[in-house]
Amino acid sequence: MTSSDSLLLLRRGLLALLAFGCVGLIGELVVLEHYEETYQVVPLALLSLTLLVIGWQWTAGSKASLRALQVLMLLLIVAGVAGAALHLGGNYEAEREFEPDLVGLPFWMEVIRGAAPALAPGTLIQFGLLGLLYAYRHPLLNKSES
Repeated sequence: MTSSDSLLLLRRGLLALLAFGCVGLIGELVVLEHYEETYQVVPLALLSLTLLVIGWQWTAGSKASLRALQVLMLLLIVAGVAGAALHLGGNYEAEREFEPDLVGLPFWMEVIRGAAPALAPGTLIQFGLLGLLYAYRHPLLNKSES
């Protein structure tokens, strides 16, 4: 097996892991009914689009599909950061309302442990980074446009 064969296998493995993770997270979000508010649909939409673009990249292997994947990975990272902020903000407001006298570290521990899982949106960030790792120095990006 040549080094280029090994690299192709590693890239395919990263793409398969990303697809597997997206399917699992979509399933979890659906079970948790993470679609009650309009903004809650964003991760479901981005993950679904990611699966479609992964399929496109897997089958076509074009520069356009790779660029689309990179854009989606950046959007997943942004959505992950925004989701963490929304979760933490919601938990913060709830803790302020339910336990107004709580302060300091105990207060922040309750915020992190709140009803909305504060670190769960980090999965979107992880998936975005995994997809960007797949695209890092991809051979399609070295080919001149013809």
